[in-house]
Amino acid sequence: MGFRLLFWTILGLLITVLVSAFYGTGAGAWVIGFVYLAYDTALQLTLLISAAIAVRTVKAPPSGEVAPALAILVPCRNEALVLPACVAALQAQLLAGDRLLVVDDGSTDGTAQWCLAAGIEVLVKPNSGKADSLNQAIAVVSQPVVVTIDADTVVRPGALTAVREAFGDPLLVAAGGLLAVSTRPAPLARWLEWQQRAEYLRSFLWRAAWEKWGTLLLISGAFAAYRRDAMVAVGGLATNSHAEDYDITHRLHRESLLHRHGWRLGMMPKAQAVTDAPATLSLFLAQRMRWFSGFITVHVANRDLVFARHAGWLGWVMLPIKTADLLLPLYGLFAIAVLIAFLLFGFTVAPIILWLLGAKLVFDLLTVMAVVRLTKRWVGNQGAGDQWTGNKRTGHVPGMLGVILATACEPLAYQALRQLAALLGWISFLRRRSTWTPQR
Repeated sequence: MGFRLLFWTILGLLITVLVSAFYGTGAGAWVIGFVYLAYDTALQLTLLISAAIAVRTVKAPPSGEVAPALAILVPCRNEALVLPACVAALQAQLLAGDRLLVVDDGSTDGTAQWCLAAGIEVLVKPNSGKADSLNQAIAVVSQPVVVTIDADTVVRPGALTAVREAFGDPLLVAAGGLLAVSTRPAPLARWLEWQQRAEYLRSFLWRAAWEKWGTLLLISGAFAAYRRDAMVAVGGLATNSHAEDYDITHRLHRESLLHRHGWRLGMMPKAQAVTDAPATLSLFLAQRMRWFSGFITVHVANRDLVFARHAGWLGWVMLPIKTADLLLPLYGLFAIAVLIAFLLFGFTVAPIILWLLGAKLVFDLLTVMAVVRLTKRWVGNQGAGDQWTGNKRTGHVPGMLGVILATACEPLAYQALRQLAALLGWISFLRRRSTWTPQR
């Protein structure tokens, strides 16, 4: 009931402010933009303050008497080009008792043959998807902590040590590493990489804020770690989801709330890796459309937790915000469309609109400057360096100038691109059609 009331209220407001664009006058015709800017600014400010508190109060992970052994699982399908770099980085960090297992999900590019020739343990199976591949691998490993790594992701030195340290906490059941992005050569690839690096920097720091309040819901499957027993307790990864990493965090929270386990989901700021990101507009839109469609599916499936009495901060803060996030990109996209229509058809753009847009840009720039400083403190300057030049495989925190430039340029195209992908995600969800598109 709480989810429906909140969702339909937000949708009703969206329809109302859209209608005002046709019947309103002056600045009132752009009320949809005012609503979007006000909510986005308030949310960013709240997250920034929460992240600052989280970073300043972060404690060193408890050191267990014995570092837990890791089962490192690398699911892949036709990833022979990138797999060697991924495996080499992992092998350099293995300890006695660890197990590295490549899961060949029906590849046709010689992945299994390469693994056998290189002496890498490989589980060969028919194509059934990433989630099922990981579930089958989890069934054959016995290590207490399972690490999942995408084949196009390369961990940095010390990443697995950081995982072991983090899981010295017996209540930690899931944790995410910090990801930076790189793209392969293609038209617009450098611009997309530039924008995604700044976006990732913000989004991962925000996760530190959500962890602080016990409401972390997103742990990127490209580099994540889970306590094996907890994964088994919730039935493993969902094989019918295009957002299996988002889905399992919800089920872990549910299990903990139901049985009062006191489980914790967190971030591992010193467990860093570089992952391939979409290098073309079509791949970018396909990826973000799939992500958003999966987000909608998982959130709707867990709508009963919105304002649930037993759900605490998760049900009363995080999930209501996520309910607003279902429609927030549409507010932003339609606000841009209304503003463009004003300009194209000769409507007068009230000065207050320009002042608000300028103020929002200044706020975003100040926010991202604070994000850079807080992230450097969060990671302890380990891996800090200029990600914008030189070797992409070194340095996790981008230089301040690069982030500022990316943020200043973001409203011109990148923001609208992400919002368009969200609209496509809604269409995909409503049509019940969503497919995975490989990066290469």
